[in-house]
Amino acid sequence: MTSGSGEPAGQARRWTEAIAALVVERTGVPGRLASSGTDLQQEIRFAPPGPSSPVLVVMCEEGQGFLSVDRVRGVSVLYEFDGEPDELPARWARDPRQRSWLSEVELVDHAIAVLIAGYRFRRVPFHEELRINTSPPFRWITVDLGWPPFAFSRWEPVEPPAARR
Repeated sequence: MTSGSGEPAGQARRWTEAIAALVVERTGVPGRLASSGTDLQQEIRFAPPGPSSPVLVVMCEEGQGFLSVDRVRGVSVLYEFDGEPDELPARWARDPRQRSWLSEVELVDHAIAVLIAGYRFRRVPFHEELRINTSPPFRWITVDLGWPPFAFSRWEPVEPPAARR
């Protein structure tokens, strides 16, 4: 989906930096790069203050990204990238949220929502659901064949320093 130029590791790094900058600006939660400079998959981790807060992980490859929470193992949401990383702030600011796929703009929205509004995760036999407290709520449902048969987590939200304009 991306029309970017340059080698894949460089493009993934640029996406990671662009996404991290927007999330940090809107939530105040610092991000930490967890990848080496040569990795084709870049990773940024956001750890809100507090001992019980799980870490939000955003992984970027050249043309796609993943959102996951370290406490909810094995559950990640895939997003596609369209355009260039330096266009992301302007596209996010004017986004009408009328696409049929999950894009990098939704990845930013969902990362911010997890940090400032929270999430819920529910696992019952053969079914698990990650619910991000967006408006309307975003639900990611998968078939679960794992163990334990039931689990529930909720992230305590952080106070955002700025609202979306």
